[in-house]
Amino acid sequence: MRLSLNLALGLTLLAGVLQLGCLWGQDDEPVTANELKKELVKAIKTHGTSRAQWVADQLAAMQTKEAIDVLADVGLKGDNYDLERHIGGRLVAMPSAEALERMIYHANRNKDHRVRIVMSVVLSKRKEPAAFDALMANLEDRYPGVVIAVLEVVQETENLSAVGPLIDALAFHERASGGGDGLIKFEIRTALTRLTGYDSDESQDWKRFWQPYRKDHSAFQKKGSKADAGTAVVLRRPSFFDIEIPDDRVLFVLDISGSMMKKDAAPEETGKGGDGKDGGPLTGVVKKKKKKKKEKIPQDQIPDSRRRLARVQAELVRVLQELPIKVKFNILTFNHQIDEFQDELVPATPKNKQLAIRYVTNVAAEGQTHTDEAIDRAFDVQGVTSIYLLSDGAPRRDDVLLPTKPILQRTRELNRFRRVKIHAIGFEQAGRNLRRFMSKLAFQNHGKFKQLR
Repeated sequence: MRLSLNLALGLTLLAGVLQLGCLWGQDDEPVTANELKKELVKAIKTHGTSRAQWVADQLAAMQTKEAIDVLADVGLKGDNYDLERHIGGRLVAMPSAEALERMIYHANRNKDHRVRIVMSVVLSKRKEPAAFDALMANLEDRYPGVVIAVLEVVQETENLSAVGPLIDALAFHERASGGGDGLIKFEIRTALTRLTGYDSDESQDWKRFWQPYRKDHSAFQKKGSKADAGTAVVLRRPSFFDIEIPDDRVLFVLDISGSMMKKDAAPEETGKGGDGKDGGPLTGVVKKKKKKKKEKIPQDQIPDSRRRLARVQAELVRVLQELPIKVKFNILTFNHQIDEFQDELVPATPKNKQLAIRYVTNVAAEGQTHTDEAIDRAFDVQGVTSIYLLSDGAPRRDDVLLPTKPILQRTRELNRFRRVKIHAIGFEQAGRNLRRFMSKLAFQNHGKFKQLR
């Protein structure tokens, strides 16, 4: 049986190679990019990733303008995550100057934002000055996901050459938005602060700060740069469990499974926003994991204010009250079913806030934790730029823990062109499985992870 199976697989692969070999025709005439384009379209539709990758390799070997066009306009639009990654790797390693010039064209001028995102990531991994300049140009792209993708890769570097273009981009987006706040400007400022140590909300402050180093930043020293910058303006923004909400397209995804009815004993020390001197809802952000075992306190001896659902309700009510009217938001609750406050994002008007507060305070905790379905539904909400996911349990179905790797992979694929920030908030008492899943979910989607006690 095993021999027959191996023989069948071998014959299948041989047939594929022979069929592709026919592309060269008689007299060993070289295949053209246009012929490979037809084969790539066919492979994507009918033959799966391996065949498509093989054809992409033949195109990459050409390193011509026509071949790059096919890889961009067919390979990167085929809705195949593995193929996109494969093509990206080939483009990063391609030495041809003609090929680089065409990559830059597609990064800056291709009409499809998916191509501009992938090509931007490719350019970020190349060393040529022209690639860097083209990447910085995309800080002013018309599609927010492209700008976010560029900012994500910029923040992973220590390249001070990006500071000037980032300041220019901040000024551009200030003008484009009429001076208002928003996620793009917040992320630009975050990247600038990470590179320099300085912080301000205004591009004019940044320009004054960076002026001495604009032409020659070799003399810049990050340490102590805040002291040299003078007085800067930093706006206060609403936050959900100490995670800032800088953007105006927000979705709160709340776990209301049965375990949210549990009560957790208050920690001896709490973080900002907890039940310490700063006030706020009775919660804390974990600073350090203490190894010392504590005696378990019976549930009936823990105050109702420490019930997980009550803590989340109190925190979200506070946040809703603080949201500026320009913010559009929605609330999604999930257990073994999914419910939404509204069918779409709605503006934070006084009326909508009042309705949302009523919705939040009336939810009840029961059932199991279908996190995978909640994430899928969250990506159906149009226009969302940030998701705040709160859960106290690892994904579960019929009392069985679900493997989290497929959920993380699915989320990464859903988000590769949306570039939505996913912030994850969990409870320390829920255990290691939840912590691992939620921290990876946030990290892979460029969000923050908070653990509550």
